[in-house]
Amino acid sequence: MKNSLKLLSVLFLSVFLLGLVSSANVLTINVPTKGTDISGTTAVLNATFDTNTLSYTNVTWWYRTTPGTGAWTFIENVSQLANATDNYNVTFDTTSFVDADDTIEFNATARNTTNDINSLISKNVTVNINNGNPTATISSSTFSDNLGLIVNTTFIFGIDADATIGISSCKLYFTNQGNNALTTKSVTAVANNCSVSTTASTESLGVNDAYNVRMEATDGNGDKTNSSSRALRVTPASGGGGGGGSSSTTQDNGDSDTGTGTGTGTSGGIGQAISNFFNGIVNFFKNLFN
Repeated sequence: MKNSLKLLSVLFLSVFLLGLVSSANVLTINVPTKGTDISGTTAVLNATFDTNTLSYTNVTWWYRTTPGTGAWTFIENVSQLANATDNYNVTFDTTSFVDADDTIEFNATARNTTNDINSLISKNVTVNINNGNPTATISSSTFSDNLGLIVNTTFIFGIDADATIGISSCKLYFTNQGNNALTTKSVTAVANNCSVSTTASTESLGVNDAYNVRMEATDGNGDKTNSSSRALRVTPASGGGGGGGSSSTTQDNGDSDTGTGTGTGTSGGIGQAISNFFNGIVNFFKNLFN
C-alpha cells in the first residue's frame, strides 16, 4: 500500500512538473502582430518569453517574402543574459519592399545556453508592408495635352514606375467633357508601372467629343493614387476617296468647221448659194413686166 502511494505521488509530481515546464518558456512575437501594417526604415520587431527557466539566451530573427514557403533571410541575432525574458528586439527596414498585404513573414528562433537544437523554439507572424500610396506620374510617352486625335489613330497613356511603394494594377478613365459620362479600361501593371496603347475607336469614344483622361494606380494594399489629367479631342477619320471632284460637259452645236454659233458649216453655205440663185431669177422677171 505504501509503495502504491509512493508511486502515485511520483506520477502526480511528474505530471505537475511536466505541466509547469510545458506552460513556461513560451516565445511570443509581440510586435508586429499578425495581419498588421509595418512601415519605415526602423520598424521594431519584439519577442519575449513568458518565463525562461530553460535559460534561453539567443533569439535569431528571419524573414521571407513568400509566406509559408521559400527560403528564410537572416535579419539579426539578439543575445541576452541567461533567463532573460524580454528585449529580444531588432529593427527592420521595410522600404526595401513594395507595399503588399501578407507579404512578409517573420520568424523568431530561440536557443538555450548550450545552443541545443532540440531546445529550439520558433514562432512566425505574417504582416503587411504599408509605406503609403503609390505615385502616378504621367510618363513621357503619353500623348500631349489637348491633343486632336483622329478616331482610329493609336495613342499612349502611361505612368512611371514606382519601385518604392509598388504598383499592382491600374485603371484608365475617360471623362466626357460635355456630359461627364465615364469610360474605364483596366490596365495590367508590369514592373510597377502601367502603360496602354489604344485608339478612340477601340474605347468607343465619341467622334467630335472631348475627354479628360487620367490613370489610377493601385498598390498591393489597395491604396490608390490618380495621375493628373490630359485633354483629348476625337476627330473624324479622313474622307477617303475625296468626293469625286467636278467635271464639265462640252456640247457640239453642229459639225461646222468655221466656228461656233448657229452657222451650218460647209453644207449650209452651198444651200444658201442655190437659194440666192433662184431668188435672183424671180426678181429679174418681176422687174421685166413692171
